[in-house]
Amino acid sequence: MPVKIFVADDQPIAREGIRKVAQDAGMEVVGHANTVDNIVNTVSDFSPAVLVTEVRLGGQDALKSLEKFTGHEFKMVVFTAYTNPTNIARAAALGCHDFIFKTSPSELLVAAIRRAASGAPTPL
Repeated sequence: MPVKIFVADDQPIAREGIRKVAQDAGMEVVGHANTVDNIVNTVSDFSPAVLVTEVRLGGQDALKSLEKFTGHEFKMVVFTAYTNPTNIARAAALGCHDFIFKTSPSELLVAAIRRAASGAPTPL
């Protein structure tokens, strides 16, 4: 059974890129969001194993929305262009499983999603 992921990114090309990488790795993108409100209102409806999210969506702080998901059944992986160390610390404090920069090879994102879905210990 493929790992089900939900993608939150405000850039259509990034969402499509993540979808392609995930599909090539045998994963299934079950839904996506391009705003913080979309994440909050829809992610649970799709029952993903992993939420992959950008730090900022449409000028809003997406990490702040993750506070609402503490204790949920899905894991969270941040995939971002923002390299501020404060974001890494905030993501870790919110229970995110991993923090991957968009400049990383796609294999790192796939590995992070697989680790999160399997329940492996977080590297953060």
